[in-house]
Amino acid sequence: MHFKAYWIDETILMITVFQKYRDIISGFSDLKKQTLNQLDLSVLFVLERIHSTRVLNRENRILDFPRAFFFRSLRIEGWQDRELSSVPIPPLSKTLKVFLETVRPVLSESEFQKTVALQEEFQKNEGVKLQRDLLIYATGEKNWLAPVWEQVVYLRDREPLPLRSNYYGLGPLKEPTLQQGLCPQVKLKHLRAALAIQTALEIRELATNQVLEDLFVPAGMHLAMDQYHRLFGTTRIPGSESDRIQQSTSNHFVVNSRGVFLKVEFDPNEAIPLAWIVNTIVKIDSIDLPRGHRVEHLTSLPRDDWAQRRIELLKMGNKEALDAIEGAQFSIILDPRSPDTADEVARLSQLDIEMKWYDLGIQLIIFANGRLSGNLEHSPKDAVVTANLIERIALNEKKNQEEHGGCLSFNEGPGELRFKVLNMHVDSNLLRHIHRAKKIFNEKADSIDCTVSIFENFGKAKIKSKKMSPDSFIQVALQLTYFRLFQSTVMTYETATLRNFCSGRTETIRSQSTASKLFCEMMENSASSKEDRQKALKDAVNFHNESKIKAMAGEGIDRHLLGLRMLASMYKIKSPFLESEAIRLGFTMATSQTPIPNCYGGGFLPIEKSGFGISYNAAADERMIFMISGYFEEGQPRAHQFQQTLFSSLDAMMEIL
Repeated sequence: MHFKAYWIDETILMITVFQKYRDIISGFSDLKKQTLNQLDLSVLFVLERIHSTRVLNRENRILDFPRAFFFRSLRIEGWQDRELSSVPIPPLSKTLKVFLETVRPVLSESEFQKTVALQEEFQKNEGVKLQRDLLIYATGEKNWLAPVWEQVVYLRDREPLPLRSNYYGLGPLKEPTLQQGLCPQVKLKHLRAALAIQTALEIRELATNQVLEDLFVPAGMHLAMDQYHRLFGTTRIPGSESDRIQQSTSNHFVVNSRGVFLKVEFDPNEAIPLAWIVNTIVKIDSIDLPRGHRVEHLTSLPRDDWAQRRIELLKMGNKEALDAIEGAQFSIILDPRSPDTADEVARLSQLDIEMKWYDLGIQLIIFANGRLSGNLEHSPKDAVVTANLIERIALNEKKNQEEHGGCLSFNEGPGELRFKVLNMHVDSNLLRHIHRAKKIFNEKADSIDCTVSIFENFGKAKIKSKKMSPDSFIQVALQLTYFRLFQSTVMTYETATLRNFCSGRTETIRSQSTASKLFCEMMENSASSKEDRQKALKDAVNFHNESKIKAMAGEGIDRHLLGLRMLASMYKIKSPFLESEAIRLGFTMATSQTPIPNCYGGGFLPIEKSGFGISYNAAADERMIFMISGYFEEGQPRAHQFQQTLFSSLDAMMEIL
């Protein structure tokens, strides 16, 4: 990974502070290099002790006090994100120790010993300078990674969004029905679309006023809420070498009907009757529309390619239409198809190109039979934030059904929102690129298998009755499943939230461990006893749970290693350790939990070509939901095979308990 000098301005102060003391000392001609190195180690020792005692947090809180006081004087309620702790940087020795523990199960003995030697040299040499300067920089930042996180992880990635950054979300588990006796033109899809729009506008207002509550945060706990400011109105604009996030405060959203975009305006200062929204959707769905050119297909191209096509669109007089689409708060897709199963909904949401403008942060999809899902862009916010949107749509539907005898309904009446068709102009060259984009996308999508399934033998209640963490239990089951299928242990990524720190995003839980590998080996060894397997299972689950807690407490290693690699790139420091195979190991299994009580959850695609993307929902007491994706291999549906083996692994693990 190559990083350019976009971070240099923010590090000038950091470098200057340290260089001053070094220049003064270097002036003494008799000062030897050994003394300078010892001084580096001494400075590093002091800085790490400061961070470990959280002195920086208290200092930052004092600096923030005037701002916090002024904020409170303006509003009784509101988010107090700036009072959250600074993101810590673990001691270098601790990060390197944990790193070795996580790669040991996946490396051969010779590879592991080579990695140990490289990290020892790193810790004594270039690691000292990199860690020291990272700590100095972090002294003046509430979140040292926030200024560059989007650039490094998302915006500089040149791969197509739909198979890289975007993910899907599935709606309520229980499909609603439409109340009888409504106007014949009103279908279930129209009312569900209207309720989704109503919910989105309500959340937008609550977030603007900083009074929105996170549905998944325990009472009395405060997590960073800044991502909710970017839930709506954010669009990823393609550029050469790097994209940018555009934040819009517009008062409109867009609807895609039959491949044509329409701009729908709303007044944020007025309560909009549900009937108005329903009437608008019904009318949009029924009027004659011009033939769409499927310009949105271009957003599926590699980012540099799409950036060039976008310039061509602007030159052809499409600025007004592009501004309306890219400045929309969200998008509603009225998909004419009627998927019957969750598998079909997932595939049409993630692996189907039709009607999706992939740069948009929020796209809600309503199918002809009323099923609801979403396609969501990851850059400005994490999945747990959009999960709040999907869950609130489900709760809004539930409330509506309670008010109307168990069915969805509304009080009919006149009125509608103002809307206009967005005409797009293309020439034969752009049409060629549109057809090319669809062909490329379909070829890639056809190589991916995905499945959504419900495990009904037990849920979190039974796992908790065994005094185990449901999340850790599932993670060990994933390790066992992979081991049974491929007879090996691989790098496994699980998402941990850092929202208990200021502007926190995510950290990595490395789920594989020596303990989980030992358990897998015992389960596949017929000579091992039930008692030994039970002990090994408990050890593996407890080890993962401890790792998860540490990661959420800011003691993870992947963000720290990323910071060190960024500095090494900026300084042009050649580090055998940071450039080693062990550091560059990819995550064969990418996993995440979306604990949504009333919905399926969300899914995503594998990071590695040979890997799996695994999302799960263990919010219910009596069931668990899994959304798994993987590339076909010799025509075999690897995601379905993984799912079947996973269910068998879960049963086997519970049986030995």
